[in-house]
Amino acid sequence: MSSTYSTTLVPKPPRNRRPRWTLIPAGMLLLGCQRSALPPPPPPVVQVTAAVRTDSARDLRLSGTIEAERSIALSFAVAGTVEAVLVQEGNEVG
Repeated sequence: MSSTYSTTLVPKPPRNRRPRWTLIPAGMLLLGCQRSALPPPPPPVVQVTAAVRTDSARDLRLSGTIEAERSIALSFAVAGTVEAVLVQEGNEVG
């Protein structure tokens, strides 16, 4: 007895499936975006005292640098050097 078998191959539909290792970063991102369920800490307890004016005999000697709060750059229409100042500071100039 001789028999013949015929087999027809039917192609499977392509799998559109990503590897499982790509799900790990996605899961980490989703877990990282959740809000914390912990309540905020209570405000710190501070002690308040009213300011009192007193006579203080302490002298403070400090070193530092003084800077102007505002400044402006000056420019002059005539070039030259100031040779003499003919007025005192605070005098009225007319």
